[in-house]
Amino acid sequence: MGMEESVKRTGEALVLAQSRALIYDIIAGYGNGSVTGVELGVRRASLTTYLLANFPNLSLIAVDLWAESPEIEETHPHEENYRKTLAALEPFGDRAKILRMLTTEAAGEVEDKSVDFVYIDATHTFEAVSAELRAWLPKIKADGWIMGHDYCADWAGVKLAVDEYCKNVQVAATTWACRKRDVDMTRPVSVVLDFDDFHQTNHRLDLLWELRERVKGFKVNLFTVPGRCVPRWLEDMQAVEWIDLLPHGWKHANNYEFAKVTESEGLEYLGKIEPLGLTKCFKAPGWQISRGMYAALNKRGYVVAEQWALNPLRPPGLRCYALDGGPEKRVHGHIGNVCGNGIEEQFEYYASLRGRFEFIRDVIGERADKDAQEAACV
Repeated sequence: MGMEESVKRTGEALVLAQSRALIYDIIAGYGNGSVTGVELGVRRASLTTYLLANFPNLSLIAVDLWAESPEIEETHPHEENYRKTLAALEPFGDRAKILRMLTTEAAGEVEDKSVDFVYIDATHTFEAVSAELRAWLPKIKADGWIMGHDYCADWAGVKLAVDEYCKNVQVAATTWACRKRDVDMTRPVSVVLDFDDFHQTNHRLDLLWELRERVKGFKVNLFTVPGRCVPRWLEDMQAVEWIDLLPHGWKHANNYEFAKVTESEGLEYLGKIEPLGLTKCFKAPGWQISRGMYAALNKRGYVVAEQWALNPLRPPGLRCYALDGGPEKRVHGHIGNVCGNGIEEQFEYYASLRGRFEFIRDVIGERADKDAQEAACV
């Protein structure tokens, strides 16, 4: 084995150990009393056997279809895995129960408020994880836990679902966990959705129109790269009533386009884009913005779109729209498939959004204008 492969395996083993430690600690918290858990997505039962071997007071319901299904996007040697699971769990007798069916259907075989935890590691899409949360949450006791695997950028659908519905989430490596009481499957009243990098040759209007057809009252804020658009095209886009365009750099050649801009350079840029009629809310490429650009935005009466509400570099008096601020649900994505939140790669998640959709300009108008002198971050 080469050094590179050895380092890779060591790293994977460390992640596995950290992930299992969180589950271990939660089950250990029950002491010597009986514990009942559910594992959704078993494959070869490696986690199942680890937990059963370490906790003699634990009973587990192992749920997996072990078959191809339109709802399952991965391909595995299912029959081989099923046989290995049967053999691995046989020594544990009645403490291990196997349900060979779809995870959401298996919830119908379990009584409400009868299990201490559910561990989700089946189909790694936003839709699947959301459906499993809905199906299994009633089965967990009031003080129980909901847990899962692959909370990471590589499995963006899992992370989106957890972030959507869960709060006070504990994370160890790629394993997540929270109490049942910290899961809320309701939707927010108000939704503000934005996508970065919109321009004439990168627009995905096909998918935006499909979202408009599928989602009631759909509106979207498009952070637009004006230097890659002709004015007439921008006019056509602004005429679409459910679209609002906001400036996102000039040509966005890289993420540092506005990282070193002076105030005078910033004012020159704003002088170029203001005749285009875009909403006066500026987002710098890569969130990288200079003090000079801040000053120019402030002088011209703009709002800055920020990643964090509490940004110590933002000068007093400059209003902002922050992704982590406001009472409404704020959802940020990209037109292209980058950062794990592209419109195509997470289309079903965006199509699942429900609520009263708002433009950023309306959020600003309702809550920021009156507080301009206090540098309100809405």
